[in-house]
Amino acid sequence: MAGSISKFIERMNYWCVTVSLGYDQSNRLDFRDGGETDCSALVLHALKEAGFDVGNATYTGNMRSNLTARGWKVVAVNGNPQPGDILLNDVHHVAAYIGGGKLAQASIDENGRATGGKGGDQTGRETIISPYYNYPWNCYLRWTGANDSGSMPPATSTGGKIKMKSFKTKETLQLRKAPSVSAAKIASNMPKGTVIKFDDVVIADGYIWAVQPRGDGSKGYAAIGPITAYGTIS
Repeated sequence: MAGSISKFIERMNYWCVTVSLGYDQSNRLDFRDGGETDCSALVLHALKEAGFDVGNATYTGNMRSNLTARGWKVVAVNGNPQPGDILLNDVHHVAAYIGGGKLAQASIDENGRATGGKGGDQTGRETIISPYYNYPWNCYLRWTGANDSGSMPPATSTGGKIKMKSFKTKETLQLRKAPSVSAAKIASNMPKGTVIKFDDVVIADGYIWAVQPRGDGSKGYAAIGPITAYGTIS
């Protein structure tokens, strides 16, 4: 079974919202309604449910080495994670970015301690979806393999409502064969200062993409920026 980022996000949502799962480092593998977990056990469990190989990873301290050996890459913290990114502080904490400016995490028990509380989420905040924040994270871990068993993420188009436009790249930009940072092959690298002309815009994979017509009849996709920075297209 290939790993699925959308399934990973769905499982993080499930454990943080759908069921009552509490926090307890001493009983961290009790995955059930009324059970308990901790931050790293939750992320690793959701990854395995989504079909990812986590190797011998068991806690925050060995997640980086195990996951980067299995298709994940280290990305510098820039405040703009992508859906499915693992937000890692190698010593203290880990969470998952689920898109829309939100992260999912196991936080602390009802008494503000790491262990000793009752089973289940007593406060509604032991396992929680919350706005993204900088913990501070040491890095983001980002999946580099095929997304959702190799399929391209769905894209929402403007339907050709815009006329041909262009923009100049502020840094080297990758033109991809599909609107995906993880599942699409790179068509070419566009150096800083390149003028990219485009005739449509699509929203996919957490980004707004300029769609560039190419001479061979195909299309190239250049990420203009994250959705959270630009808003949505009406």
